[in-house]
Amino acid sequence: MARTEHRRSFTFTPDLPVTTPAEFTDALFDYAREQHLDLVVTRESMSPHFTIDGIAYRAVRYYYPFRGIPTARIHCLLCDPDFAEPEIPPRRLRAMKLLHYAMPVLAAVALALLFLLPRGLLDTWWGVLILVCCVVAGISSAWYNVRIFYNDKDNQDHYH
Repeated sequence: MARTEHRRSFTFTPDLPVTTPAEFTDALFDYAREQHLDLVVTRESMSPHFTIDGIAYRAVRYYYPFRGIPTARIHCLLCDPDFAEPEIPPRRLRAMKLLHYAMPVLAAVALALLFLLPRGLLDTWWGVLILVCCVVAGISSAWYNVRIFYNDKDNQDHYH
């Protein structure tokens, strides 16, 4: 599941700023060289289109602050999302995705219930507040994992 999601969408941080189409292309080629990929740029621009091993992608650049310094990030998306789908029945694939992305929420709720239920704290308002905070923390963690961590090639070289 994780490999499929990495094929669908990934993010990396270039070494240099990306302010022109040529710099964007250079950043893509640097990434491909580091990852040992066969990359071909099909449209050079500030939102280039390219292929990796014959699979079409498009890329967008955005900046986010890292310790107060604007840092370029490049987010690459598969042009045909159906291409990344593994040969798994659709119902099972939906169930796997739901479980995969809901795992932080389920873990946070399970941990909260493990400590709250035996002590009878769910009958109190602050016990319910603790449970709600754990659910919010789990949802926040799931959002972070989906949007940033799971598709960040800088942190996920072992999946390649």
